[in-house]
Amino acid sequence: MKNLFGLLGRSDMELRSVYSAARKYPLVHDYACTLMAFLILVDSTGIRNSVGEKIKTFVGRMERYHRYSEMSACPILTETMQSIELVSNLTVEYIELHKDDFMKNKILHTRPQPIKTKNPMQQMFESKK
Repeated sequence: MKNLFGLLGRSDMELRSVYSAARKYPLVHDYACTLMAFLILVDSTGIRNSVGEKIKTFVGRMERYHRYSEMSACPILTETMQSIELVSNLTVEYIELHKDDFMKNKILHTRPQPIKTKNPMQQMFESKK
């Protein structure tokens, strides 16, 4: 998350507000983790763009419902929704700025490394020592 905020030139204050909400509200933490995992794991430009559009729609609906239903009177809900909105908007911004170069971007993407395992027979004999 910190890398994403830095890459997109966002303030430390915004990052701290999301971290604070994530510590207090599991929904914010889980949502942010899901979006970060999506950015790291999904390499299909089409899927990334499609999800970016869906996120925009989701944020718009969430904002309209929040205003319409007068949920803004609840500070906990407002903080949660603001954090979800910020993380969503950052995800969309990242997708739009890095449409084609996500494989080269070392900030959020890593290359899979082979898992080195020992021969099962060798492990069995080592565990008996």
